[in-house]
Amino acid sequence: MYRESARQVGPFVHAARLRELGAYRAGPREASKRDHPIGALARSAIVGSRVEPLARAVWSAGTVTVPGIVRAFRELVAFRPDVIHAHLYYGFVCGLVLARLTGRPLVHTVPALLAQMRGVSWMPGLYARFHPLVARFFTDYPDELHRVGVPEEKIRWIRGCLDIAATDAAYAHRDRYRSEVRAALGLPADAPLALSVGRLHPSKGHDLAARAIAIAARRLPALQWVVLGEGPERGTLEALVRELGIVERTHLRGFTPEVLPWYAAADLYLRTTVIEAENLSSRQAMAMGLPVVGFETGAPTELLRLVGHGVPVANGDASLLAGAITGVLGSDDRGRALGLRGQAYARTELGIGNLIEQYVAAYEELGRKEADR
Repeated sequence: MYRESARQVGPFVHAARLRELGAYRAGPREASKRDHPIGALARSAIVGSRVEPLARAVWSAGTVTVPGIVRAFRELVAFRPDVIHAHLYYGFVCGLVLARLTGRPLVHTVPALLAQMRGVSWMPGLYARFHPLVARFFTDYPDELHRVGVPEEKIRWIRGCLDIAATDAAYAHRDRYRSEVRAALGLPADAPLALSVGRLHPSKGHDLAARAIAIAARRLPALQWVVLGEGPERGTLEALVRELGIVERTHLRGFTPEVLPWYAAADLYLRTTVIEAENLSSRQAMAMGLPVVGFETGAPTELLRLVGHGVPVANGDASLLAGAITGVLGSDDRGRALGLRGQAYARTELGIGNLIEQYVAAYEELGRKEADR
């Protein structure tokens, strides 16, 4: 939702800062999705109908979506927006309902590749069936929207997402973070450190990174690997680390809310996603001046070859990944020159200001159209 006064707020990201600005007026409710009568009614009444994807989404959201729609409608009545902007999965469901009820134009930011939406498998169906109700889609993956029937004129390609001020502030303390992180892990001050950031899920390729680390360590015996993230594959990854004999050089740190100090401390970023190319984590690595080695997935967000800030290898090949790791970390500057290329590109092209400008332009365009109706 947007009003002209929002332009005075300035650049911001992350939930805590949104909360400080008053974005969250109603607290979340916790209850069983399964037992919620409205969600159950929606599912039983509409399954098999032409709007089944939406019904499945409403039921799946349960007490998250239904009260969310009610709260959002109250805010809508009080705020009287010109445009509704829906994010993520259940937010999209709320947005569809509110846009239908009010006739306001709906903007939606696509949160992931369609192939990554296995836990919310109804989303591609919603896009295919209900895209006529959406005025603008913001996405990193325009080709996927084309395949489900979204017309080109509704799609805006996201150009930036990084808080460059925050990454620059962390980068300014790089030497301190390098010392503090290595001391916290009990490592020598000059130990080469490879970093992976992402949930512990098969799509993130952490198992392939582990195999590559085991191979690369034969040539780089001091090599260390830090993984920031949590997920269902933790037990499997821990078992693989033991099997590969790399327990002493592997540091599974779990969910870490403040990741930038770890980027600042690292020498190399491992982009081992097997479906995506660039995502927020790898873009943060670019902004922090880290050289990147990663798999070529064919995804449209690929920047490794365009920018030249690291080494791309064939998707899923741990041996080639290991070769790239040793090549970069075995060089005289540990890949610093490569990393600086990525940092320069990120500062110019990937700042959150670019995305804010895109959003504001869409809001103003749609708001003018609404006012002219």
